[in-house]
Amino acid sequence: MQNLENYLETIRTQYHLPALAAALTCNNHVISAVCGVRKIGHSASVTLNDKFRFGSVSKSVTATLIQKLVDGGKLNFEDKLFSFFPNLSINKNYQDVTLAQLLTHTSGLPTEDGLNTPYDNKSNQFYYSNLNYILLGQIASFVTNKSFEQLIHIYINQPFNIEIICDPWVDEIDGIPNDPWGHTHSDTHIITPVNMDNPDIHIPAGRMRASIVDWIKLLQFFLSQKNIVETPYLIVPDDRGQEYTSAGFIRMGSELLHDGGNGFHYARHVILPQQNSALVIATNDGSSYALEAMNKIELYLVNIVMQHTLETILTQSK
Repeated sequence: MQNLENYLETIRTQYHLPALAAALTCNNHVISAVCGVRKIGHSASVTLNDKFRFGSVSKSVTATLIQKLVDGGKLNFEDKLFSFFPNLSINKNYQDVTLAQLLTHTSGLPTEDGLNTPYDNKSNQFYYSNLNYILLGQIASFVTNKSFEQLIHIYINQPFNIEIICDPWVDEIDGIPNDPWGHTHSDTHIITPVNMDNPDIHIPAGRMRASIVDWIKLLQFFLSQKNIVETPYLIVPDDRGQEYTSAGFIRMGSELLHDGGNGFHYARHVILPQQNSALVIATNDGSSYALEAMNKIELYLVNIVMQHTLETILTQSK
C-alpha cells in the first residue's frame, strides 16, 4: 500500500488542489501527512502544524463545549431558548426551543434570518441551520460570562493540549503566508488564493482552525466518549435518510461524520467506533474537486483500517 504522503500527493495532483492534509488514528496509533503549498503562487509548503479551516466540522467542538457545561451543571439539555434571552423579541413559537433541539437542528429556526421569522417546524423535523450553533455559542458565553474564544481555550485547548483558534486571518511574513490560504477553483482549473472566512458570529457554527495533528487528538477523545459515539443525548432523522446527533455528528450506520467548508476550504472528519478508529481530511480548496478528492482519501483511509489495521499503521508510523 502506498505511503500516505505519496498517496495524498497523487490525489492532490489529480484534482489540481493547492494542498491536502490527512490523519488517521486506529487503536491509539496515528499516521498523518500533508502535501502541497499554503498559497498558489508561493513556494511555502504546508506542514503538519499548519492550521486548516474546518468550517462546519467545528460544530462538534461547540457540541462538546455544551456537553461539558451540562456536565458541570451550568446548562441542561432541556433548557429553553427563551430563558437565556428574556428581553429579546422572539417569535413565541421559538420560546420553548431546547438546547437539545438546537444541537440537532430540530428547533425550526431559519437559516440565519432571525428569531422573528415564521415558525414552520411543528413536527420537530430536522432543518440544518447555522443559527442553531450561533445561538449555542451565545448561550455558552451568557452562562459563563466568558467569550466563546475563552471557552474554547478553557474547555477544549487546555484539557487536550491542542490549539483550536477562531481568528479568520492568516498572517504573512515577507509576503509568505504562515498558514494555508483558501482558494477558488474554476472548471478550467484557474485557482485563485483568498484570505477570508465567515464573520465572527459564525465561530461556533463553523469558523475554527487547527492542524490535523491537533484535530486527530480531538477525535481520539471523541472515540473514548460513550455520550458521543454510542449514546448521545438526542438522535434525530435528518433530511437525507441519515441521523444527526446532539454531539454534532451525522450518523450513517455505525459511522459518525461531518463535512465543513466556506467556499474556499473543505474538511471532513469521520469516526468508526466499531474499529476504534477516526480520520480527518482537510484542503485549502473549496471546489467540487476538493469534495471528490476527499471521498477518495476517505475510502483509502477506511481501507487501511478495514484491511490492514495495525500492521499498516505501525509500518507507516515508523
